[in-house]
Amino acid sequence: MKSCPTCRAPYRSGSECYPCRTVLDGVLEVEKEADWRQTQAERKLARRNLTAAQGYVNRGLFLHRSGPLLRVAALVALARRHFPAAVGLWREWREVEGRG
Repeated sequence: MKSCPTCRAPYRSGSECYPCRTVLDGVLEVEKEADWRQTQAERKLARRNLTAAQGYVNRGLFLHRSGPLLRVAALVALARRHFPAAVGLWREWREVEGRG
């Protein structure tokens, strides 16, 4: 998490936003779940189990559209020969990562 979803203050650490005191446990758990799904998608992709990789990517992106997850999603789309989707995901990844 880069910033608090309530006040947009930069996220430092911990389970509470330092200026507005919003409890961030739920948001942090969602991001943790998305990260786990990214790891699983990478493992399935490495084993060429593209259907399972796509499932992990889809749920992960539903939870949190992070740069690393978008990169894996683009690779899964490319491996599945879904070229327009791969290009769209790659562009979104570049934008999220500030490489646009």
